[in-house]
Amino acid sequence: MPKDATAEALTAKPDARDFQITYGADRAEVASGTVRIVACGDGFSERRPIEAIYLEPEVHNLKDITRLVVTPEDCARLIILMPSPVPAGTYAARYVAWGEEKGWNRASTTAQRATSGRGWYDLVGHRRGQLFWPMSQQYRHAVPLNEQDLICNHNLFDLHVAIGMDQEALAGILNSSWTVFSKFQYGWPVGNEGNLKTEVIDVNLMLVADPRVATPKACQRVATAFRAMQNRTQLRFLSEQDFQETAYYDRGQQDQLVRLSADSELTQTDRRELDDAVLELMGITAKADRKTLIDALYAYLKDFFIDTRRKEERANANKKRAGNGKKINPQTLALEIFGVLREHHPNLTRGYDHMLDLSKPYLTVDLMQKGEPQMAASDAFVPNGVIFWQGKRRVGAVETEHVAQQRLVYHLALNGRRLLTRVPMSEESCEALLKQHRQLLDSRNGTIQILVTDRTSDEKLQQSTIEKLTPMLPS
Repeated sequence: MPKDATAEALTAKPDARDFQITYGADRAEVASGTVRIVACGDGFSERRPIEAIYLEPEVHNLKDITRLVVTPEDCARLIILMPSPVPAGTYAARYVAWGEEKGWNRASTTAQRATSGRGWYDLVGHRRGQLFWPMSQQYRHAVPLNEQDLICNHNLFDLHVAIGMDQEALAGILNSSWTVFSKFQYGWPVGNEGNLKTEVIDVNLMLVADPRVATPKACQRVATAFRAMQNRTQLRFLSEQDFQETAYYDRGQQDQLVRLSADSELTQTDRRELDDAVLELMGITAKADRKTLIDALYAYLKDFFIDTRRKEERANANKKRAGNGKKINPQTLALEIFGVLREHHPNLTRGYDHMLDLSKPYLTVDLMQKGEPQMAASDAFVPNGVIFWQGKRRVGAVETEHVAQQRLVYHLALNGRRLLTRVPMSEESCEALLKQHRQLLDSRNGTIQILVTDRTSDEKLQQSTIEKLTPMLPS
């Protein structure tokens, strides 16, 4: 997901020849909008041309979204959508070749994407959602409408509106404070900094009002309330005064707190109207009863978010004290995080063997202890197999029964699984197991990243800790 650096490039190099030498592209093409210059590579340090036809805005995370409807102007990143095969002689083809020089085609997710008819770089064909649900969140809540059919990163999930369901009524329900309450019942906290995570399974379990069984009048009221608030900036559920209170008291500046805003989502009249409309949709017909329930909900949410903030402040203070003391050992930090995972996220400490159903037929394969795995699309000796290489020397191979088994074996070897391993015989079981194991690794890696950054801001220490922690967890 690169960033658009076209304006920067045109400003930096007004001379056409100088522009061509620097960026490898015709300046007139870039100025016309046919070609764009993107910031890419490690730390976005490189500048490369690519045809504009292959670029779209990409919604990267909730930080990009300030309102309840997302537009291309909200997107800080681009996504490259190139078909297979990428047309020869294009800037896009050069971009793919550059990626292969970097070895990105051999990375786990990209290599598994490749098939005989689809390139490792091909992200075309993703089904866009009508709304986006954020996987991670803190003090804000936004489930924005995707009216312009944008594509989102894995930090967000696509929500698809069922046929016959009122889209704006559903958007109103999902952005109501009742859904905020529900997500904290079914999601799970990660780390000590107020982070809440909701995976697909958590969202599917959440209790939300169903507009399909409500009256058209009730749905219309929710939709109207949603439209009234969709274009304003969404605030935190904690006011700036409450958010900063401890810091001001620590500095002896509590008398200056009144200068900070006391506004939050819980003080907004349009939010109260939305929450009231959702309650009516749910069948609470008496206005006085709805007021009592909303007052109780708002009081609870305010206390909840204040308590969450105070916990976060204590964690930050502990982190600061640790940073001022003796140097933290990555092995010690890894053991601490492993203990947190085992106690609070035991599902993430289980590996592939826990997922395997041994009551079904399986094949035992020997994954080489050494060597880099490579899928053999067509090999005279290993059809549908996985070959292991050390440099240019072939050190072993695993023959598989079908492509689904091949993809599973390759995935396991690429992610650290070696020696004797059982794999299902059926294609359906292999595909289901591959999907399940990928989800485990994605969830585990995301949780570990949050837990590590929660404890240290030192990027080198973070990386060392993850390297120490990884072998402790089953593949």
